[in-house]
Formats: sequence, structure tokens, C-alpha cells
Amino acid sequence: MGRNIWGRAAIAGNRVYFGCHDKKLHCLDIAGGATVWAADLAERTVARPLVYDGKIFVSCHEDYVYAFEQAGGKLLWKTNIGKEGSCTSALVVGSLVFFGAYDRQFRALDVRTGQVRWSLKSDTWFLSTPVLCGKEIAFSDSKKVYLADPKTGKVRLTITPGDKLNWNASAWGDRVYTGFNYDKAQSALGCFDRTTGRRLWTYACSWHNNGGRIVESDGICYFVGGGNLHAVRAKDGKGLWRRPLKRRLGKSHVWGTPVLAGKHIYVPGGRLHCVNMADGTIAWTFKGEFDAGPVLHDGRIYIGTMDKRFLCLEEDLDAALNLLADDKAEFGKSVQAGKLIRELGSDDWKIRDRATKALIGMGSSVLGEIRAIKTTDPEVEIRKQQILKAIGENDRSWSIILDAAAIRRLASVKNRESLGRLAKVLTKALGNEWRIKGGSDALLAGLKKYLAAHPALSIRVVVPYAERP
Repeated sequence: MGRNIWGRAAIAGNRVYFGCHDKKLHCLDIAGGATVWAADLAERTVARPLVYDGKIFVSCHEDYVYAFEQAGGKLLWKTNIGKEGSCTSALVVGSLVFFGAYDRQFRALDVRTGQVRWSLKSDTWFLSTPVLCGKEIAFSDSKKVYLADPKTGKVRLTITPGDKLNWNASAWGDRVYTGFNYDKAQSALGCFDRTTGRRLWTYACSWHNNGGRIVESDGICYFVGGGNLHAVRAKDGKGLWRRPLKRRLGKSHVWGTPVLAGKHIYVPGGRLHCVNMADGTIAWTFKGEFDAGPVLHDGRIYIGTMDKRFLCLEEDLDAALNLLADDKAEFGKSVQAGKLIRELGSDDWKIRDRATKALIGMGSSVLGEIRAIKTTDPEVEIRKQQILKAIGENDRSWSIILDAAAIRRLASVKNRESLGRLAKVLTKALGNEWRIKGGSDALLAGLKKYLAAHPALSIRVVVPYAERP
């Protein structure tokens, strides 16, 4: 992408949309990641695009908020909101789209034309993304939470929790939630009655908080604060668990809104964390530098990185590749064997070799643990087979036969790392045998080059007789 990606993506149909520090709004094909279109912005953006009724609304850090045509990226309108622009995502209610801005105004714009229908002036920045709260909208500047009529902008209630707000205001049911500072070293999550503004409870946590949003599921609030993921009971503010997160290099905090999916919570940071919702244990982590939150769609994870990439990850595959599950039942009862098994997935080949030799040396005592390894990483699978063979378990070597679709996809890969990753994904999707029905000489040469660089994989390419030169 050329620059860092700070904001979450949005997915609609077979397209994925996201902004970037390269001053563009990107639209990619969700299947293969090919660029469909890219639209110019006045400045970088950290906001998540909003897709609504064939249009895409997005803000940027200078001058304008925009509306683009979803299909082709054509500019429909742009509205000047001041030199510093906005960092908030949009909300659409009826015929109005709402943005907060650095010029200390919160605006309601006409969805079709971008004309300002009403605005609210404050003495400080509007940095939060608005949310629908019953028939009202809830939004906040850095000091107050506002509940207002979306049609007229008339404010019914303001809530002033403390010195400074640290999270976007969130609302569901008859309650409003936000984070705030109450002295220089302490901050808290506050829960307030939506009708009266009365504080119902406070949950204290250490500085620094993240500017993200509190999310809720089954009566439990989840949020990031002080470098930790917190789970707090919604009815009374009782803390249930807290999970320290890997922070980005040089950063004292973790940004972002937790994303809930199934039994897991996904949080960015120095890694992409997948956390078990029930008890806060780490299910797996994925190495990288992330400020943008992930988007989960159809069994895959879409996320931008701080090193100029936009990734599509297979959720189950990457859990296996990292081999960081804490469930001792999965890797056996032996703590030592469990540690060595995790090291089989290390990025360092010396660590992988050392772990392989150590497990072979442990003999039949680790047979159960080795048999229990479940992975779609060919390198880990081959090491598993080597260990089992060495201690008396004879399993056949891998043999991979490619089909025409795999040939076409592999032919488009430009480097060895991507080729290897694609091979792992295809292994998971198609099993161990894929049939070649056609392919270019360049593709076969590229594949053989990759396999030559990874002899431990024991993979062979079989070309049917009729296709052979």
C-alpha cells in the first residue's frame, strides 16, 4: 500500500474498503486482493469507511469529508470541515450522515449532497465516532458525552464523567458507557443511566487508555485500557478478568476496539491477539505491528498493518501456524513437550531443529503429544512425521499434486514467502493431493525454486504424462 494502515476496513459484497496514510481510499477484490479502484484524499485517514446504500463515506486529516460511489470510486461530493479535518468514522441515520471534527464542530450532512443540515459547536475536539442510541445519537468530545435528536441536533442530555474522555461513547439498552480520567495517573470506565445521566458504577484501570470503543456481549463489557484487555460485568462493573497484551515497539499502550466473533475477541497491538472470551486466555497470536482492528468475514480475517501491508488471514490456519494455544490438552500433559512442540513452528530454523531433536530424544513418552499435533503448516507436519518415524511411527511422506486453479494462483505470486504461504493455504483447502492439468514453464520453475530452497518439506510436484514436455 506504500504507507501505514491505521483504520479498520469495511466489507460489502465481494469488496473490501480501507483508508491509508498514502492519502487514498482503497477498494480491493475480497477473493484475491487485487485493486479494484483507489480514490484520492486530501490527507491520510485513520477512520473506518462507512458503506451505505451504494456510497462510501470517509473522513481524512485535512479539510474534507467525502462520499464516493461504491462501485467505481467516483467522487460524489466532499465537504470542507476545517484545516485539521477529522479522525472519526461516519454514522448514517435517515437522510443524514454525521461526522465529528478537529475544528470543534459536530456536523450533520445531507447524504446526497454533503450540505450541512445542522452543527454543534464545542470548546474542544470531537474525536469519537457517533452511535445510534434508541431514537437519539450519542457522541462525545474530549470532555462530554452528548445525547441529541439526529434530525434537529437538539441536545437532550450531556454527561461529564471526569477530566478527559479516553474512549468513544458506547450505548446499548438504557445505559451509556465511556472511559475518562479522574486524575493524572488513573482512568476508569463509567456506566451512566441514559435517561438521567446518573453514574451507575465505575471500574478503575491504569493509564493509558486507547481511544477505542467499549463493546458488549451477553452482559459483559470488553475494552482495552492500560495495555490490557478487560472484561467487566455490565450490570455492576465487577471486573471478571484482565489480559495483558503485546504492545507495539516503542509504544506504552494498545490502541483499538476489540472485535467479538463467536467465542473469541480479537485485538491489535504488537501482535494480533485472539483471546478466549470465557476466561481471557490467549488462543493464539499473529506476529506483526497492528493499530487497525481486524474485520472477520466468512472465516477469514482482514487487517491492515503498520508495515505497509493489508492482510487476509485464514483464521484456523494462522492459529496453527503460531502454535501458541494455551490449552494443555491439545499438546499433551507434558509442559516440556508442549514447549518443544510450540518451537516446531518457530521462525528460526535452528530452534525448529533443536526442538525436533529434543522430541526424538524423549522417545515413546511423547508419542501421544506428537500424534495430537494438529497443523496445516507443511513444515510442522513434516517434522511431526520425522519425529514419529524416528520413534517407531511410520507415516508416509507428503506428496502434492497441483490442480489448474492452484497453478493459476501460484503463477501470480511474486516472491518465495508468498508462494510458501499460498502453498500452506491450498494444502488446507485441497488436502495433500492436487492434480496438475496445465501450467506455464515459469510457474513450474518458480515452484521448483521454492521447493529447492525448502528441502525439508519433502514435497514433490507430479505432472500427468499427457502434460509432460
